[in-house]
Amino acid sequence: MPNLTLQYTANLTNQFVPTELLGRLHGAFAATGQFAMNDVKGRVIRLDQFQVGLNEAPDKSFVHVIVATMTTRSEALKKELGQALLEELKKTFRDKFDAEACQLRVEIVPIDPAFYFAG
Repeated sequence: MPNLTLQYTANLTNQFVPTELLGRLHGAFAATGQFAMNDVKGRVIRLDQFQVGLNEAPDKSFVHVIVATMTTRSEALKKELGQALLEELKKTFRDKFDAEACQLRVEIVPIDPAFYFAG
């Protein structure tokens, strides 16, 4: 634990290398010194069907990172991690797109350990 999901719209396919970005996102976890790296599981999902707003500009895009982690992690750690992940997204996309053309988001989702089962 934690689980990281990198979602991106298909119109970004030729703009970055997903596995390289995933590696840098994992590096943000490592930089905190608070996670056993063998427990950090990442995956990438390309969104072939998506819409931004009313689709008045179909070339708009987004990248959304979701991190599911235990509620036992401190608020300070989750904020630090969220900011670090967002910075990695900015490094990858801001030289190509402004905030209107490509929206970047990071969401930290709590997991209650009483309801998380692993085997």
